[in-house]
Amino acid sequence: AAAEEMNENCEVMFHAPCDVEIVGTSDMLCTCRSPEALQSTTPEPEGPVSTPAPTTAPAPLETTLDCCEPYAMWPEVDGGVTCDACTALVLTAPYGGRCDKYCESFGHVCVAAAEEVNEDCMVKYIVECDVAIQGTSDMLCSCRLPSSAGTCPVAPDPTPAPTPAPQTPSPSPAPGPSPGIEGKIEVQGRQVLVDGVPVHLKGVAWNPINKGGSHPSGLDFT
Repeated sequence: AAAEEMNENCEVMFHAPCDVEIVGTSDMLCTCRSPEALQSTTPEPEGPVSTPAPTTAPAPLETTLDCCEPYAMWPEVDGGVTCDACTALVLTAPYGGRCDKYCESFGHVCVAAAEEVNEDCMVKYIVECDVAIQGTSDMLCSCRLPSSAGTCPVAPDPTPAPTPAPQTPSPSPAPGPSPGIEGKIEVQGRQVLVDGVPVHLKGVAWNPINKGGSHPSGLDFT
């Protein structure tokens, strides 16, 4: 079975035959089976089951602890991504990449600023609130109400991105024997034998002589 997904998940927007190209998207839902599974007598559901998208988004699980306005009041939140401790992923362009400018735009003060890893709450690196985060379309800003100073918990340390485990280099293969002639080599008279079989060697003799000249007398070049 083949289908287009709803929003980077397993919810089906529409089905398509397996041999029909799904255009206008960067990904698709594919259902694949081994040839042996197709011969099984046990029936299995065919393809992904269409699940209707929820009509209303669930309330965010992140808490603000009355230290900031509800996230619904925050402007320019990118993709609706909100985190805990009054932090959200917001657009950089309207505020020059500065979280202090962003928080001031709706009556808050900035307490932390960072660049996210991949459109989420994972922190790639942190900066001061008045330092512009450049080269990105969004940033993580932690904003608090001025009246909450001294009454809210200290903002938690940002969650760093997981560090990939070092890869152990694969051992190099042991060197094989050098190419060459194998077998018993011997010389009999004017012949070279390998395992008793004559070896015919061909070459080119190079002896530069001026045009019209001859070899020096007394030298045998045969």
